Amino acid sequence: MSAVVDSPAFLFVGCQVGAEAALKTELAGNWPAFRFAFSRPGFLTFKLPPHFSTDSDFDLRSTFARCSGWTFDKIDAVLLSERVGALRDFLNQHGLKNLHIWPRQMTPAGDRRGVGDRITKTVEEVVAETRKLSERWSINKTVRPGALVADCILIEPDQWWLGMHQANSVSSRWPGGAYPGRVPPHAVSRAYIKVAEALAWSRLPLKRNDLSVELGSAPGGSSQYLLEHGLQVIGVDPAEMHPDVLAHPHFRHWRCRGRDVKRREFQGVRWLFADSNVAPQYTLDTVENIVTHRLVNVHGMLLTLKLLDWSLTSELAAHMARIRGWGYHYVKARQLSHGGQELCLFALRQRSMLRRRKAVKATRNR
Repeated sequence: MSAVVDSPAFLFVGCQVGAEAALKTELAGNWPAFRFAFSRPGFLTFKLPPHFSTDSDFDLRSTFARCSGWTFDKIDAVLLSERVGALRDFLNQHGLKNLHIWPRQMTPAGDRRGVGDRITKTVEEVVAETRKLSERWSINKTVRPGALVADCILIEPDQWWLGMHQANSVSSRWPGGAYPGRVPPHAVSRAYIKVAEALAWSRLPLKRNDLSVELGSAPGGSSQYLLEHGLQVIGVDPAEMHPDVLAHPHFRHWRCRGRDVKRREFQGVRWLFADSNVAPQYTLDTVENIVTHRLVNVHGMLLTLKLLDWSLTSELAAHMARIRGWGYHYVKARQLSHGGQELCLFALRQRSMLRRRKAVKATRNR
C-alpha cells in the first residue's frame, strides 16, 4: 500500500529524553533543508521545505527518532470533550481509521518519579473517551505494514498535536514507536523485554536450536527470553545467574569476562548478544576479538552500547563502520523504547539473511 499525505508543513519526531541534541545533529546532516521549529523534551518538530515529497517511500534514516510523521494541527482546548471532538473532526476530515494516541516521553530513561504512570492514565482516559464517539476506529493497535495512521500526541495532558504517518517499518506500526510488550511476571530482569523489542525491531533470523552467546548475561533476563524461544544459550558473565536460568537444560554459564574466553570456544556460535555496563570501546574490542577469529562464524549480532555521556553519540558512525569492517555488511542502530541511555546495534553478514528464516515461537518451560 502506498499513500501521499496532503501538503504537511511540519515533520514531528518523538525521541528519548536527552537525545534531542543528537537527533537535531543527525537530521541536520541527513536533511539540511529541514528547519528546527518547536521542541519539548522527547518531542521535536521541523518545518519542511516547499513542495517536499511525502510519499510512501520517505525514510527519515534516523537512529534517535523513536517515531516520526507529518503534523498538521494542535489542540489547546480546556475541556477533554472539546479536545476529543477536535480529534474526531481530524479523523473524519482525512478519512483515517487507524489511530495512535501516545504521549511524548516526559522524563529521562530510568527515571522513576511516577510521571509515566500519570501520563499512562491520561492516555487511557483519552482512549476511552475517543472510543465513545465511534466503533469504526482502531485505536492503539499494532497496524498492518503500509497502513496510514493518525497520531494524537499528548505534549501535555491538555495540549495535543495531531498528525499522521505511514507504517513503513516495524517500529512505526507501534503507537509512538514504543514496543507494546510488557515484562511478564516470571521474567528475572527487565532485560527480558529489552531483547524482545530488539528482536522484533531487527527481525534477527533466529532458528530453533541455534547456538547463541550473551556477553554480560547476569542475572539472565535476555538469556531467559532466548531460551523460551528455543535457542541454546551460553551466558558469559563473572556475576551469578538467576537459578531459573541456570536450571534450563539448554543453558550454560561461563563465569568469566568475554575477553577471558579462548576464542576457539566460540566455534559453532551463530548469534552474539552483548549488553555490558561498560564503555562502547570496551564492548567493541571484546566482540571484535571474538568474531574476527578464523574458526568463528557468528552470523549476526545485537550489541548494546552504553552512552555513559551523550557526547558519545558522535562516535556512532565510526562504530558502525568498524563493525562493517569485520564483514557485517548490514548494520543498523536504534534507541529502544525499553532501553536506557544506550544504543542497540544490529549486524548481519548480509541483508539477504533476513529473508531466509521465519522467526521462532516462544515455548515456556515451567
